[in-house]
Amino acid sequence: MRLTQAAKLVEDELWNTTDVTAALQHTTDIIVDSAVRDPPELIIRSDDAIFSPYSVSFPTDAPPASAFAHLFSGSNGPNATPTTPASTKHLRIQDGTYYLVHATAEVLALLLDYQRLVVNLSMLTTDAMSRVIEFLKVFNSRTSQVVLGAGAMRSAGLKNISAKHLGG
Repeated sequence: MRLTQAAKLVEDELWNTTDVTAALQHTTDIIVDSAVRDPPELIIRSDDAIFSPYSVSFPTDAPPASAFAHLFSGSNGPNATPTTPASTKHLRIQDGTYYLVHATAEVLALLLDYQRLVVNLSMLTTDAMSRVIEFLKVFNSRTSQVVLGAGAMRSAGLKNISAKHLGG
């Protein structure tokens, strides 16, 4: 399901930069932080709502935009840090800043779900990481096909593809 979502995100992308909400920046910070530790935001306690069939964190067939709408709404959302502005034009990752397109923002939200799985079910780490790699390969491959094959120009009605469209 997620492989199909990754390919569809790229195919439907309009290649316009999107605002980076405080919640999306926080999501990215958690992903980066998880390289060195298990972020507390990802640790599931038995009383957490993730075990509810209505939880947005539980894998469903719903498209990621509906499950993570707060990441793109411009509101700070439940996970945002209070000192972060509602939205910015750039995503900060360590010392760099990057433009973001909607497809990449949604992929970050999907990666957070994979990371939550790894943190909480360590016996599935090898399988989960192989799926993350496969997921990212599909996303990267489809992005390359669309951009290098000029599909992005057709799907978004662009006359050319600039560095701004590529997130540069």
